[in-house]
Amino acid sequence: MSADELDGLVGSELVGYRLTAQLGRGGMAAVFRGENALDPSIVRAIKVVHPELTGQREFMLRFAEEARLLEKLSHPNVVRFFGARRDQGYQVMELELLEGETLGTRLRAAGRGLPVPEVVGLMLQACEGVAAAHDLGVVHRDLKPDNLFVTHDGRVKVLDFGIARAIDATKRVAA
Repeated sequence: MSADELDGLVGSELVGYRLTAQLGRGGMAAVFRGENALDPSIVRAIKVVHPELTGQREFMLRFAEEARLLEKLSHPNVVRFFGARRDQGYQVMELELLEGETLGTRLRAAGRGLPVPEVVGLMLQACEGVAAAHDLGVVHRDLKPDNLFVTHDGRVKVLDFGIARAIDATKRVAA
């Protein structure tokens, strides 16, 4: 199955969730809105790895590392992680469903930038999430506006720890 065929998953059931819409697609995965098959009021973001990547050892090691890091990381400014597993031949991650837009989308829509007080508030929240990761020895390594999500209530969530790395405490540099 090719990455383009992931579109065919809308309407199907995967990891106990009925996939109702595709929310986005990146180079490594597509993200779907999923309603729990037993309780449709439970809604999650279901990240499905492009099938051609699941056979690549290096990629699967990174996917497992992302799951391991997110499992340890619980903070209001980091997307919530509910687990990773394999189902029907797909490698899947279950995440908090966020409503709003990425900071990248917001910036592109604004055209000329955002007011400084708004940017400062958003960046302070992003820094809180990144600091929580750093406290656990996790370095994100791909911070950019498209990996910062702003919810409808103004909360910033750090996304996509796919290339993050855990660092050993002995390798940290004292500030």
